Amino acid sequence: MKKMFCKLTEELQLTQNEIDVLLFLHNAAPLNTASDIARYRAMSKSMILKSVDALYRKGYLSYETDY
Repeated sequence: MKKMFCKLTEELQLTQNEIDVLLFLHNAAPLNTASDIARYRAMSKSMILKSVDALYRKGYLSYETDY
């Protein structure tokens, strides 16, 4: 599967983990927490948070506080 996204990672300057997070958030709504991603994508929460932060800095994500 990683070979599938190799060209995309180069074109968009995204890591495979960042692409995985974006795909999960798009396909698994309303699941949108680090715990949700960790549970279903077998990624560590620290890697998810690092990817989310990078995606935020690149303008792919925005933050919203849940109340």
